[in-house]
Amino acid sequence: MSDPNMQEFRDRVRRLERDHARGQGFKAEGTLTRADFRRRPVEKRPVFRTVLFTLAFLFGIKGALHQHLGPDGYAERIRELSAAGGVDAMQAAFMQADPVTLMVSRAIGSVIAKVG
Repeated sequence: MSDPNMQEFRDRVRRLERDHARGQGFKAEGTLTRADFRRRPVEKRPVFRTVLFTLAFLFGIKGALHQHLGPDGYAERIRELSAAGGVDAMQAAFMQADPVTLMVSRAIGSVIAKVG
């Protein structure tokens, strides 16, 4: 005679062994399992958004400096940088007042005028 409880027990043991071989384990409420420590697939990096944010930040800083120092003071600082040579000359070339910098400077000046 076969015991139905014994057959159910063997089926459960077989299921647990199969799950264990697949890398699964016992799961109880509130416990950590192997699945909690699996690496998630790497998501695509937002390269375009990062470059756009960096450029906006750099032009914002240039515009703020231009607004704070004024056109003559800003040009004087650029002349000092370019006279130093080397890496400073490259920085001076980048920091030249371009149309975007002037637009940001005017926008900051208009905000300051409205607030102050």
